[in-house]
Amino acid sequence: MIVSARSRRLALALVAVLAWLSLDVPAAAAATYPFEPPAPPAATEVAGTGVALAWDAVEGAPGYRVRYSSRSSMAKSRYLRTTSPTAVVTGLARGTTYYVTVRVIDTDGTSLSAYSERYSVRTRTKLSYKYLVPGGLAATSPNWDRLAVSWDRSGPGTYRVRWADNKEMDGASTKKVRGTGYTITGLDAATTYYLQVKVVTRTAGATRSPYSEAVETTTADPDPATIRVGSYNV
Repeated sequence: MIVSARSRRLALALVAVLAWLSLDVPAAAAATYPFEPPAPPAATEVAGTGVALAWDAVEGAPGYRVRYSSRSSMAKSRYLRTTSPTAVVTGLARGTTYYVTVRVIDTDGTSLSAYSERYSVRTRTKLSYKYLVPGGLAATSPNWDRLAVSWDRSGPGTYRVRWADNKEMDGASTKKVRGTGYTITGLDAATTYYLQVKVVTRTAGATRSPYSEAVETTTADPDPATIRVGSYNV
């Protein structure tokens, strides 16, 4: 193919313009965001295979993306999303240093800030608890003699629930449970109870996390409409 001298001159001029533009535009201008990066996250709890994280909320942020890796270069990173300035990272290796960073995103996952500075945390060894304390422990009283208890998943899915009518948990009752909920029955009406939950092994029930902080709740009052009085002729 024969290229004319005019075509060659135009091509060289175009290359020169593109080169000038690439030098003239600052690199930072290639990615501008409406939010500043969040402050680096920090661990609030560390176990053998999981880490609970928290960071300062960014005002107006719709959500966050957490990025973590066992490599300081952040190669082979894994990600999770959250709408609050907290996250629980699970499935980690024991005794391993992880690097974590966080950025602001919108509800579609579009980045709204650069990533924060990295934070490093090392998971526990075999001598410590394997799993994080189950979070989100809550209870309702669907009837006066029972409490419906629920919590967030942690570990493989077996737990021990503990309850008592005193803060010291003296004389507490316990139940090993599969899943993240259990209904306690046979309770006294209008009575305050204290509840805790921890991760255990499925077969032996061996402890795999500390107990959660106790949650205080009260059973319902008996419904007067359910009380029936018999009448007898003496």
